[in-house]
Amino acid sequence: MQGLCAAPPPASLTLIAGPNGVGKSTLLDTLAGDAAPAGGHVTFSGQPMHRLSLAARARCRAFLPQRVSLAFAFPVLDVVAMGLAPFGLAAASGTGRAIVEAAMADADVARFAARPATQLSGGEQQRVHIARTLAQVEAARHAGVAHPLLLLDEPLTGLDYAHQFALMRRFAQAARDGATVLLSLHDLALGAAYADRLLLLGPDQPPAFAPPEVLMRPEIIAAAFALSLHEARRVLAAAHGGDPQAIAAE
Repeated sequence: MQGLCAAPPPASLTLIAGPNGVGKSTLLDTLAGDAAPAGGHVTFSGQPMHRLSLAARARCRAFLPQRVSLAFAFPVLDVVAMGLAPFGLAAASGTGRAIVEAAMADADVARFAARPATQLSGGEQQRVHIARTLAQVEAARHAGVAHPLLLLDEPLTGLDYAHQFALMRRFAQAARDGATVLLSLHDLALGAAYADRLLLLGPDQPPAFAPPEVLMRPEIIAAAFALSLHEARRVLAAAHGGDPQAIAAE
């Protein structure tokens, strides 16, 4: 990912997009501090992220990797409440309970609160983990972290349309509330509709970081995803209300 130099503005939502294998997950792992950068620096408040202790990282960022598994049959409520742990909040406390209940409602898993998370469908489990990260970000804000990071790697995989749109609205709300949100998606039209910035990664071109309207152009998308211009226009048509003429006229 040579040549990447980007500083997402605080309280913004950045969509990370690009073809398979281009390094989106590696980038998010590095931003989370779970991996050291192969070159250059990743800092949070002036500190190298990967050099922070795990406890310190957990207090400034919530990270949902692409693959998450549950080894034990914890109730959904307990899984979501894990997001409170870095801040010493108990789910039974007034603040902790309010954060957990709001996160479960936002991810539409409140009705599963007492059920073992391992008994849910794959999409339902994904929403439980999203609720946990939302709870962690809200707990960070309550603890005085002005702009916590919310990092999500393909968070909408396996979710139906209603939940995809509802959660994108929630991620955008998290940004408006002060979080700095970075998420990877393959659905350009959906992600760009809510993003303040687009980080576009291509295998044979330098990374591009700009508002979506600057990069969502047929020639740029075609080069990044190895598409023909006709295919790129079809991809982008959905982002223009399904009107291919709007793309063709650019």
